[in-house]
Amino acid sequence: MATDLSAAFKASVMENCPDAIHVFDHFHVVKLMNEKLDDIRRKVYSMEKDTNKRKVLKRTRYLLLGNGADIFDKQHRTRLEDERAIVKSILS
Repeated sequence: MATDLSAAFKASVMENCPDAIHVFDHFHVVKLMNEKLDDIRRKVYSMEKDTNKRKVLKRTRYLLLGNGADIFDKQHRTRLEDERAIVKSILS
């Protein structure tokens, strides 16, 4: 059975179809992931004081949200690696 992430749907499936395989729809799972990623990105951006690092963080939102398989060229791969390094240094 496929539903959205609503607690009411989860409870109903558990009560009425306890043996069913319960999956959540793709749209809501991706939406939740994107919201969490934006929250993390905003927090890291606000923690960083270096202007150049903030520019890197600000410009890479769509690299993070995009399909990893779509990042083939050297420029985008480098930008994503730069952002990962910056985030790692800020959080450690």
